[in-house]
Amino acid sequence: MRRRASIFINTLTAAGVLAVWLSICFGMPEGEALSTRGLRSLKYFTVLSNLLFGISCVTYVVIEMKKETGDMPPWLRILRLASVCAVSLTFLTVVLFLGRIYGYRSMFAGNNLYFHLVIPLAAVILFLVIDRKDALRPQQCVLCLIPVLLYGVGYIINVLINGRGEWPHANDFYGFFNWGTAVGAGILVCMVAGTLLLGLLLEKIKMILRKKENKDGEEI
Repeated sequence: MRRRASIFINTLTAAGVLAVWLSICFGMPEGEALSTRGLRSLKYFTVLSNLLFGISCVTYVVIEMKKETGDMPPWLRILRLASVCAVSLTFLTVVLFLGRIYGYRSMFAGNNLYFHLVIPLAAVILFLVIDRKDALRPQQCVLCLIPVLLYGVGYIINVLINGRGEWPHANDFYGFFNWGTAVGAGILVCMVAGTLLLGLLLEKIKMILRKKENKDGEEI
């Protein structure tokens, strides 16, 4: 039952991510907050994080259909955690930072609603409920930082080399460097630290839920 549920939910979620991205590429008007058409949308961490989660869902489906029993391979569990942390970071950044600057209405309007809220919440629920048995060791959780680190380094280098620019062609399109380079770099460092804390917290919650499930099974 869990295997069938995993295949169905992962397939549905991956299809949803793809549909939203295609809508962003071909249907969302330019000029809306944090939105642009075509492959240029890939400059946003919001888009990349959601696509990474979609890729993890597709991979889960492929592995689930091939294997009969046993846990998911470690590399896939790391990919899943990294993608869930990435979309969770997207959600928290919108709620705590971007929404205050650009307005929550625009941050949760149209396709932004799905990539900023619906998909991140679905990812956390899927991770804690369906993926409950696929555990990682604390030291493995550090690898969930790879997507955020790569993006953060690229973002900083782009701003340092090309300057902040001006909207709508700004290189600092998230506005992290509005208060100077040091503050911008500090914000990105906080995001990296927050991602690690998210990974450890999610794995801890998963472990608690798994132990409770095993305990309830033994009592029955």
